[in-house]
Amino acid sequence: MSSQKQYTRSVQAMGPSTLGISLPSGFVNEFNVDTEYELQIDDIDWDEGTITYRV
Repeated sequence: MSSQKQYTRSVQAMGPSTLGISLPSGFVNEFNVDTEYELQIDDIDWDEGTITYRV
């Protein structure tokens, strides 16, 4: 099992037909992610309920 700290996030309304989640500040700071930055989604596994993305 990984020793990486687990994060939880709440789903938030971001507009009339858009939902989103926030990113941990440590991640944002480490990779210099700024507002309007687009993250690339590498994979969505509907069976597992996972999304893999990268900056």
